[in-house]
Amino acid sequence: MRRLILVPAACLLALSLSAQLKFSNEIRYNPPRYFACNFFTSSANYVPASAANVSEETEMKWMDGIVNDILAVVGLQNRLKLYSFPGSNNCSAVCLENEVGSDRYIVFDRFFLEQYEKSTNRWFITGVVAHELGHHLNGHTLSGYGSRPDKELEADAFAGFIMQKLGASRDEAKLMFSFLGENDGPPTHPLRAQRYLAIERGWNVAANKSGYANLIFNEADDGRMAERIFFDAQVQTNHQKKRELLEKAQQLYPKHAGINSELGVLYLTLNDQGRANFYTKIAVDQAPKVGWIWLNRAKYYQSAGNPQAEYDCLDSALKYKAIQPEAYLMRADLFATEKQYSLALENISIGLAMGPERELAARLYLQKASIQKAQGLGNEAKQSYRIAKALDPSNPVISLMSTVYE
Repeated sequence: MRRLILVPAACLLALSLSAQLKFSNEIRYNPPRYFACNFFTSSANYVPASAANVSEETEMKWMDGIVNDILAVVGLQNRLKLYSFPGSNNCSAVCLENEVGSDRYIVFDRFFLEQYEKSTNRWFITGVVAHELGHHLNGHTLSGYGSRPDKELEADAFAGFIMQKLGASRDEAKLMFSFLGENDGPPTHPLRAQRYLAIERGWNVAANKSGYANLIFNEADDGRMAERIFFDAQVQTNHQKKRELLEKAQQLYPKHAGINSELGVLYLTLNDQGRANFYTKIAVDQAPKVGWIWLNRAKYYQSAGNPQAEYDCLDSALKYKAIQPEAYLMRADLFATEKQYSLALENISIGLAMGPERELAARLYLQKASIQKAQGLGNEAKQSYRIAKALDPSNPVISLMSTVYE
């Protein structure tokens, strides 16, 4: 089979559909208005073998069973009409106005869909039909505005939701778009990577046992919801609860660099080096010009005992955001380890000059006390320690150091 350049879920006006579809006489509309969301574009160059001998009744029962299985998941009655259209090389959500409102159709070519199922996996047809139903249930076929990326992602997310509920694994669900090339599709449609993420979002919501009504589809809405959850996580002191919130936010909006970065730092606290590395690395890849993202990556390397990589990350952190007193604290620690005490104290002074919060200022003074003690400056070390203790008297680490400096 020749490779197709296809546009999944292309929302296109069905300009010639009325001449092709032979709906029953009970459908009367004046003026004629119709709208279709096609899974494949009409430009697909794959021509399936003739299906002229296929029984229309058999085809309709086949599709009716698939639709019923999908709608049962969300508790809706099947009010859709079906039309078997052999040779159309497509599956479409079509809305036709009648004299009292509109009728919603699924128009399909069974043979064509089954050929594609062979090159993807057994969930392909279910995913395609769920995607088209997603267009209907989200009102896309009523709007008449044509294709937009957010519409396609909403329909993709619904397909992911349905496939999880019916037993597909996350990877199996995403494979419905495996036939796409990395950059296939016009500017009005999402690329394959975005569609994978939309499928995954819907699948994750279903896996967490949320209902369809709770599925946030629009990418902008996802971002806002993720930000709210992210804020709740940042003020959370319980590590387990914080992890749950950050993971929920990350699943909702996986490309949020800040969420990934904070999740990585939390995994450092939980002594999970593998996940800490994974998430802090994703974050710097997503936001390579954000200083505090590099600072969190440096924290991973500090924990992993890689001082050169830590220093390089701190260099990047300060390049993109100069006022980061914590970065200077970490640099001071690196220099102190190498017994470059003058450079270490210089970095401490720079950090303190930036007016850090009391807790961070206390850590800077404690580090200063450690350096001064290493230099044999006992009185100066004691004075720095007392300032640290005054700034953060409840810090248990500072309290434990009293026997060293007092």
